[in-house]
Amino acid sequence: MSELCSTADAAVILGMDEDQVRALVRNGTLPAEAKAGGASLWRQSTIERWDRTGRHEGTLPPSPRLEVWGVKELARRFRVTDHSVKAWRLKGKLPEPTWTVAGMILWDADAVTEMTPRCDGCSLPVDIVDSETTSGRPTRLLCSCGATVEARPRT
Repeated sequence: MSELCSTADAAVILGMDEDQVRALVRNGTLPAEAKAGGASLWRQSTIERWDRTGRHEGTLPPSPRLEVWGVKELARRFRVTDHSVKAWRLKGKLPEPTWTVAGMILWDADAVTEMTPRCDGCSLPVDIVDSETTSGRPTRLLCSCGATVEARPRT
């Protein structure tokens, strides 16, 4: 798995300050490959390639899909608090994080998707529209198809 870069990491690779990198992101020249916890993220290899080749030609070319989930994204997905996600991690109920970037714990979404509850009604990953919570854990999720699904991270 390739290393991820934060805005600060990209600035170091590109020989710029962070404000210059943020300006490139805002104007669309350097679109983030992923976002997690509100931070822009890139593969290190993409930034290095852009620095060597594409930087002088303009906009960063599209890269393969990169979906990254941080604590906030997982909490939103399971309708729990950030604290609950951190507790699940400490109890070994989540896969090991794929990356740690600028102090953020991040997972490749594909690694976490396998723990996403599947709906008995429509057999798809649960599209959460409501949940019941007990002790900070989701216990029942309501799928958009109308089925109720038990939801706990796999142990």
